[in-house]
Amino acid sequence: MKKITTLFAAAVMAVSASAQTVAESKTFDNVYVGINAGVATKTTGHASWLEDLVPNAGLRIGRNFTPVFGLAAESNVYFKETSGYTTGTIVNYINTSLLGTVNLINWFGGPSVDFIDGPYWAKMFVLCFYTIWVVMPFKILILTSALSSVNPMYYNAAKVDGTSPFRIFYKITLPMISPMLFYLIITGFIGAFKAYSDAVALFGTDLNAAEMNTIVGYVYDMLYGDSGGYPSYASAAAIILFAIVLTITCINLLVSKKHVHYV
Repeated sequence: MKKITTLFAAAVMAVSASAQTVAESKTFDNVYVGINAGVATKTTGHASWLEDLVPNAGLRIGRNFTPVFGLAAESNVYFKETSGYTTGTIVNYINTSLLGTVNLINWFGGPSVDFIDGPYWAKMFVLCFYTIWVVMPFKILILTSALSSVNPMYYNAAKVDGTSPFRIFYKITLPMISPMLFYLIITGFIGAFKAYSDAVALFGTDLNAAEMNTIVGYVYDMLYGDSGGYPSYASAAAIILFAIVLTITCINLLVSKKHVHYV
């Protein structure tokens, strides 16, 4: 029985939500280029799908022929031995595909959305997506290191006892990586409450006009912004921010005494 390979692409998806108008049929009109990157793994033949991760990268070139339909050519290269087969080079094999693309918003007649100067939900979506995109590589690196540090003997003993994969994950994997999860949760909360530079990068320095101001942005405005000159307000906001972060950290510490296991 052949081993089934499932592709997990961490940065492969490109979402287009803006309407397009094709006025003239020129050669390079509505042409786009994208870079793919991700990993692949086998779904059978090992205890965990995280074993034998295969890094891959590729390039996608496409063209929208109408506001709804388009075509794209995509090619990905795989850099590691998979399924017991190897070419003896750094590139194990290449997968090339011809894809058809469909813009669902244009297809169903939805209006175009300005994700920078548009409604609040659109700007919040962009900010959340951008934040996830920025912090995800670091969190993946931490979790990958934590998973690789789990002793395989635990998995082997569980397999001998006939333990289900879900129970292995819940009773072995999660407790073993709980210290790293706890660290990521704490730093995630702190990073969320001190967010400022990402909002400025996306919506400009006047976050009040964009209705996307944060607590740190309020502190800055009270000190140096157009409404500056109120250090007492800035100090009060900073103390409130400190109290919120301290409260969340203490709650996490209390929860960690029961659910975080240090080996």
